[in-house]
Amino acid sequence: MSFHLEIPDDVVESLHLPREEAERELRTDLALVLYARGALSTGKAAQMCQLSRWSFEDLLAQRKIERPFAEADWEHDRLWSNHRSPVEAASSAGSVPVPANSPRSNHGGPVEASKDP
Repeated sequence: MSFHLEIPDDVVESLHLPREEAERELRTDLALVLYARGALSTGKAAQMCQLSRWSFEDLLAQRKIERPFAEADWEHDRLWSNHRSPVEAASSAGSVPVPANSPRSNHGGPVEASKDP
């Protein structure tokens, strides 16, 4: 399924671009806005722009468009910026179960993380 958006000729002409370039610019701008709102993933926005994902990433940087992050993503990045994993940071705030496959687990089951810094 595809969706066609009709834009009046006088609006397209006011862009002062060749028709093909105007279509590409409008498609790209729409994809960027939808991406910035969080309505499109990086992959879908790149597809809409008819760009590779890496070219789309470059376009985001050129246009200075920030990635929409969920609060959990920001917290994860903040913790990593402090050079600590989320489990290590959480363990310093209180005891948290450590997964069985963690190197800190020595008996195959969950253990309480120590509060050592």
